[in-house]
Amino acid sequence: MIRGHAFVQNLRRGHYELGTEADRKHLRLAAAFDELADVI
Repeated sequence: MIRGHAFVQNLRRGHYELGTEADRKHLRLAAAFDELADVI
């Protein structure tokens, strides 16, 4: 659970190139999970 929380925090902070195309900062997490779903 701690790793998942750290992963989400890193996504929000922009440490990964996932969700960077989101129009708004608060939509970055949703866009990142959409990209992850396409890969999986």
